[in-house]
Amino acid sequence: MPIRRLPDALVNLIAAGEVVERPAAALRELVENSLDAGARRVEVDLERGGKDLIRVTDDGCGIPKEEIPVALERHATSKIETADDLTRILSLGFRGEALPSIAAVSRFKLLSRMKAEDVAWEVRAEGGKISPLEARSAPPGTSVEAASLFHNTPARRKFLKTDATELSHCLDFLSRLALVRPEISFRVQHGGQTVLDAPAAPELRERAAQVLGKEARGHLYPILWEGDAAGEKIRWEGLVGSPELLSRTQSSIYLFVNGRPIRDRSLAHAVQSAYREVLVERKYPTVVLSLTIDPASVDVNIHPTKSEVRFRAPQAIYGSILKALETLFEEAPWLPAAAPTPSIPAYSTETGEVVDRQQRIQEALAAYEPKRKGWAPDYSSRALSPRPGEEKSRIESAAAKSNFFAGLDVIGQFHNEFLVCQTADALYLIDQHAAHERVYYERLREAALSPGGKGAQRLLVPKVIELPAPKALALLEAAPDLSRLGFEIESYGGGAVLVRSVPAILAERPVDELIAECASEMLERGKTRAGEQAIEEICARVACHGVIRGSTPLSREEAKALLAQMADTDYAAHCPHGRPVVREIFRADVERLFKRVI
Repeated sequence: MPIRRLPDALVNLIAAGEVVERPAAALRELVENSLDAGARRVEVDLERGGKDLIRVTDDGCGIPKEEIPVALERHATSKIETADDLTRILSLGFRGEALPSIAAVSRFKLLSRMKAEDVAWEVRAEGGKISPLEARSAPPGTSVEAASLFHNTPARRKFLKTDATELSHCLDFLSRLALVRPEISFRVQHGGQTVLDAPAAPELRERAAQVLGKEARGHLYPILWEGDAAGEKIRWEGLVGSPELLSRTQSSIYLFVNGRPIRDRSLAHAVQSAYREVLVERKYPTVVLSLTIDPASVDVNIHPTKSEVRFRAPQAIYGSILKALETLFEEAPWLPAAAPTPSIPAYSTETGEVVDRQQRIQEALAAYEPKRKGWAPDYSSRALSPRPGEEKSRIESAAAKSNFFAGLDVIGQFHNEFLVCQTADALYLIDQHAAHERVYYERLREAALSPGGKGAQRLLVPKVIELPAPKALALLEAAPDLSRLGFEIESYGGGAVLVRSVPAILAERPVDELIAECASEMLERGKTRAGEQAIEEICARVACHGVIRGSTPLSREEAKALLAQMADTDYAAHCPHGRPVVREIFRADVERLFKRVI
């Protein structure tokens, strides 16, 4: 067949196949044009998830009469002029393919009026044919309507999903755009019903409540981090969700670059990696993070739908988001600020004399405190208190890191598993296993990752431990990473392993039990990831099996020592697996249970 030029109508259909893959893609192009035109209000009307109708109306600057026909030509745009402009793109749109592509696969209508003009001008397009301009009456701004999407390409239309699925894609995009542009008013109707109403908000947290729900507002914390990435000045800002605000899918990670909503697997992975200290497995955090960077350092022209970008220094950007989030997490802003605990007086029912309620409770607990039975690790001051020579410095740094745990007053234990504490206005339950696990994890991690050494305790006599062959293989496969914690393990033939040393912090734990539990974990979870993350995963597993287990009575001094260490521990509000350490019950809630508050 001879080589020939394709007709414009067919060229537009081919372009539409790249740009307009579904209703949400067409909607994205139209709404981005509205924002590029300076709109402060955007209204969207949809029918059948956008399959039957997409209408976007804005109050932007409008299009001059003579430029309206040009806007429907391919590669016609007001946003770039030279090749150099492609290296510093700040507008959301720039290719000039959106309008002709959408017009090629829909019954298209554009109505626009400049603010300085008295009339609006309308143009229609269908099947590659463009109608003459007609004068109309309309407010300043632009309205674009795309009806019967893919009506002339039925093969494409039949591959669209259900109305509900297509609508969800439209709302997902609009929600992301609304989060990065809180100063813009967005209103979306579907089938005549309002499905998104987000008036212009004074600040991001208010917009997040509009988009994500009011219940999310109390779990979102502001973040602002500025630094360098491969010599470039960058800034991360937005909102970070507490570990309580979780999702089953990655869609709760909202990322933006210079105001552009993007999807980036690497950055999403960085977010999840930062949350690994506080996140329950198979759950995803909620974050709204916007990156401001020199436009020359990011390429936004790598995908037809403009949903992906390429960074000049991707590893530096990855590291920056980790650093920004970890800096915030170390402060654990979701922990309540500790208040001084005053002595709470109460009147005796017999004499009416004022007594110290705290003292009576503590005396009662001391009188009935159960004694230890059988083997239990030594949780005395040697095990739970700061290491020799470090007590003063660690307690002082605890005040700098988190006054919360150090400021709690211990009043007892519940079922020998949960510490019961109080402040002036709240009651706190602390999972002593999760708390101790976090302390041990941080010490193991510090020993493994610090250049100073492993913190190993050599056994006087090496221990031979028999294991099932699969468990022995799994343990030996992880031996190089385990060695950084202080374990020295080697094969002893068959299913046996020879243990020469263990982490010093776990030296009191029976070696057989510790190794057997570690081997089970290694087999169940499979090969860990390489590098630092592998070490951290193993630290979490080992810490879980080396601390307070189940029902273990603690004296008041032991409990206070544990809290002092928690005050000096990063991410102290959660165990290494992401489970919460502490729960808060306000005094007003307790009084309400007894109908003392109306």
